[in-house]
Amino acid sequence: MRKKDILHIYAGSAGSAGSYIRELFLGLQPNFDQELVVNYYYPLSYGEAKRRFYRFSELSSPFKYKNRKIRLIIRYFELLFTLLYSYIYLIRYKVSFLNYNLTSDLFVEYLFLKIVKVTTKTSVLITCHDVVPFGTDDEVGLKKKILRKKMFFDLADFLIVHNESSRNDLQKHFQIADKVIQYPFPIMSLKNDDLLKKKTDGIIKFGMIGHIRNEKGLDILIDAWRHFYKTDKNVELIIAGNFATSDAYNLSTFNDLSIKVIPSFLSDDRYKQLIEELDVVILPYKRGTNSGIPSSVISLDSLLITSDIPMFKCNPLIPEGFQFESLNAISLAEKMDWLCSLTEEERQSYRTKNTNQLMNYRSLFIETTNQVYANLINNTKDV
Repeated sequence: MRKKDILHIYAGSAGSAGSYIRELFLGLQPNFDQELVVNYYYPLSYGEAKRRFYRFSELSSPFKYKNRKIRLIIRYFELLFTLLYSYIYLIRYKVSFLNYNLTSDLFVEYLFLKIVKVTTKTSVLITCHDVVPFGTDDEVGLKKKILRKKMFFDLADFLIVHNESSRNDLQKHFQIADKVIQYPFPIMSLKNDDLLKKKTDGIIKFGMIGHIRNEKGLDILIDAWRHFYKTDKNVELIIAGNFATSDAYNLSTFNDLSIKVIPSFLSDDRYKQLIEELDVVILPYKRGTNSGIPSSVISLDSLLITSDIPMFKCNPLIPEGFQFESLNAISLAEKMDWLCSLTEEERQSYRTKNTNQLMNYRSLFIETTNQVYANLINNTKDV
């Protein structure tokens, strides 16, 4: 039976999020024999894949549960089944490298990876989507970091990161400087042939979309909007997504500030539609490790404003002129003012530059990832 070079496992690949692993898979496809174990709702149009994760418990699934605990119990057993399936696959095809995309820190995941290490010759790569887990600023968070290091980072043969900021976080928070592999974050393009043209109705639409949590800086955006907005400005702010703590933002008080709030889980189609509708997407993050939103926004011909945290500063897709000082609402307000002062032709010129940069970035990504995996496989053969 033919030996496989790489098995990629990524539970967080439902819908549009699947474009992350799809881009990696397609970039490596000409030179490596691979397989994907992905979410059941990984888009069919993306080709062959083992769609195993979370058919009955994904938030986007048609199965709805009034009791959250029941959904989580079902989700746990679905995880067990998928890990067992993956282990059998690893043995059957004598896979050289397992690329495990870490999205949670469950003991059963650690047990799976430990068994792989002990009972097979497969090398374990862990892709660190969030090097430092969110919500780790207190004593409980410190324990989370310690467990992540002992259970996952120490176990892995190699750790994959996508920028210098993540590499630095591994050194600062986990004292790990070796066994780190870096290649660019995959493009997460949402573009298709029916891409809508931007409306030219004179209203400039700003927006923040996705899962809203404290680290993403919605409070900074709201404060900035209060400084920026005047009744004579033809602008609108759209805030859309599922809110972890919506009450903290007083969402019901925004009617007189030209703010539209959509507090609900966004389907893939709605997510894409909103980005197409917006002239400018704002990411006022306080901290983070990786984000596929910049490439998604650019692929849909929208502009982007971000904070200047390290994750964004080292992203070649985000020009420095479109970054504001992190945690500084006045700086963000000034950046929005500047974009409003541009003509539509000037804004379109920036969109064109971003699209060209996206094409160059994809070429670099394909070249770099192929070189990384070629080196890994060649070094293994030499052992």
